[in-house]
Amino acid sequence: MVTPLIVNGQPRYGRFESTPSVINVDDFELVSPFNKPLRGIQAALKRKLGFKSFQFVGINNQDVMIGLAVVNLGWVGNGFFYIYNKRTNKVQEISALQPLAYQTKIENPADLAHCVFEKGSFKIEIIRADQKRVVKVTQGNQCLLDATIDISQVEPLALCNPTGATGWTYTQKQTAEEVRGYYLHQGQRVEISPESGYLAATDDSCGFLNYRTSWHWLSVSATIASGQRVGLNFAMGVNQGFGTENALWIDGKIFEIPPVMFTLVEGDQTENSSTWHVYSADHSVDLSVETGWCRQESLNLGLVASHFNQWVSKVSGRIKCESDTIEFDGELGLLEKHFAKW
Repeated sequence: MVTPLIVNGQPRYGRFESTPSVINVDDFELVSPFNKPLRGIQAALKRKLGFKSFQFVGINNQDVMIGLAVVNLGWVGNGFFYIYNKRTNKVQEISALQPLAYQTKIENPADLAHCVFEKGSFKIEIIRADQKRVVKVTQGNQCLLDATIDISQVEPLALCNPTGATGWTYTQKQTAEEVRGYYLHQGQRVEISPESGYLAATDDSCGFLNYRTSWHWLSVSATIASGQRVGLNFAMGVNQGFGTENALWIDGKIFEIPPVMFTLVEGDQTENSSTWHVYSADHSVDLSVETGWCRQESLNLGLVASHFNQWVSKVSGRIKCESDTIEFDGELGLLEKHFAKW
């Protein structure tokens, strides 16, 4: 049975076997920390500025990482797109902001959604329908990326947790998804296909988050030496409580992973790289993450601020999952560290 996220004014919490039929945020009953209903201008401002929504897509093989996102923070909209080539160490990147999330739209239904960021001639579109995710990035009359992601073969992670006194956080993620299309790199069209090793990861997250929020996040989509198609999603500092969003996918099947710790390895840092240790208390997770090129933004306006780092990284180590042990040997992934006041 498929049901909305919000039922009788409150979210359903925990991990879901199937995604909600709709993220019906307008049905959420807003209250103060003193359990007083918010009305009028208070409620309108809370819904406009307090609700945060993100859609991120990563597409990669072992040599190329493509990342793009549409972000609606209420007070600002953000769209970014990058292509990083590990072999050449070349990157092309576009990023733009829109005050008060002008021309930034993120629809939050689970099964059908149209997400758009636009500024000038730069446009990102993420369209979800019929178990597909169509992603397009254009600038002027050039199409920089046109890809179709098949989300039907990968079990989804769908999780909602209470956040702070009155908020909640919902996330829906899938990794190691089949993807086909092309991107434009230095004027040359490059084909994207499973045959050339490309896989995709999708991340839809939203909610009424804490005013001060920080997290670490690790995502990998790869075909490992054993021939298994493997993805992982680990997070620390956000969406924790009644379950975590830590998950491992093996050939499309999802497995829950215990909480993990992210620690920076002291003394193993250079100007352009560092090493992180990601591990669990029960020793089932033991990963070394070596960072490389970083997409970063830093903004401090007093009441609002953001310090964002997303590193293209090499992931090595092992994860024990039921009767299987998954070995990583330098697979390409993304490590992120983010602090925000919003």
